[in-house]
Amino acid sequence: MKRSYFVLIAGAVLVSILWFGSSAIPAAMNMEPAAEPVKIGVVDISQITTDYERSRDMKDQITKKQQDLEAEFKQKADRIKSLQAELQNFNSKSKDYQDRQKELLKLSYEFEMGRQLNQKMVEADMRIAAEDIYNEMSDVIEALAKEKKYDLVVARDTTPIQGEPARMALRKVLYNSDRLDITNEVLQRLNQAYRLKKVENTKQ
Repeated sequence: MKRSYFVLIAGAVLVSILWFGSSAIPAAMNMEPAAEPVKIGVVDISQITTDYERSRDMKDQITKKQQDLEAEFKQKADRIKSLQAELQNFNSKSKDYQDRQKELLKLSYEFEMGRQLNQKMVEADMRIAAEDIYNEMSDVIEALAKEKKYDLVVARDTTPIQGEPARMALRKVLYNSDRLDITNEVLQRLNQAYRLKKVENTKQ
């Protein structure tokens, strides 16, 4: 009797397991796999601008060009001062006075227009250099992101705000942990490629 009772209970338990187990299988099969975490990288744009060797070289070239132009303008400025002093020694109705006055007006016009043109040339050079460097940086970041399986790379600017509201508005990343920062790796690749290019140019 006891044995029959035990067999009956065991059978009921087995049926329950099979029933509930079989009903749980479809539910388990319908469960979606857990989503993989998004891999994010952060690049400090101001550090790239400061520490990229090509950026430094371009700044030095632009500064040298500006200094050369300023030296040329200084010669004209000195000549303008000299003519202004000479005019004091002549009668305003004399030919010498009129000749020097014409030269003074001509030089003053050339000086002012030249300074404005110089400023526009420097601004154009800086704009072209900044665009070139940005494109290079973007290419390196894209290649690095694809290689290291980054889903998103965002820019961080650590340039001092100095009370400028416009600069505050441009701050998109207010904080990131160091493990997300890939700036140094980007810089390393940029500088390596630039050094190789410089060596190749010297061989040509």
